[in-house]
Amino acid sequence: MTTATQRAGLAAAVRAGGAAGFRQRLRDYVTLTKPRIISLLLVTTLVPMIVAVRGWPGGWPVLWTMVGGYLMAGGANAINMYMDRDIDAKMTRTALRPIPSGRMSPAHVLTFGITLGTVAFAIFALLVNTLSAL
Repeated sequence: MTTATQRAGLAAAVRAGGAAGFRQRLRDYVTLTKPRIISLLLVTTLVPMIVAVRGWPGGWPVLWTMVGGYLMAGGANAINMYMDRDIDAKMTRTALRPIPSGRMSPAHVLTFGITLGTVAFAIFALLVNTLSAL
C-alpha cells in the first residue's frame, strides 16, 4: 500500500466520523504528544524529586508534576509537528502524521499544542510551584 493510499484511507476514516473516526482522532491527539519520548522525560523527572527530598515527595506533588510535565512536553511536541509540517510531508517516515496526512489542520494542531502548554503552566503554577511553571 502506498503512502498516498494510506493517507487517503486515514483521512477518510476521520471524516466519516462515528466510532472509527473518533478512535482515529484520539490516536492522532496522542501521536501529537509523542508519548514514548515523554515517558523518558517523566522518569528523569521522578528520580530527582525523590533525591531532592531524600525519600518519597508525596503522591499529590508527584501526580501533578507528572501530569504537568506530560502536558507541557506534549504541547511542545505538537507545536514541533506544526513547525515541521512541510518537512514531514516530504519524508516517507513522517508522511502519515496527522498534519501531512490531512487528518488535522495545521491551525488545529497549533491550537492544541498551545492549549496543552497553557494547561500545564496552570497546573505547575497552582498545584506544584511557581518555579516549575516558569
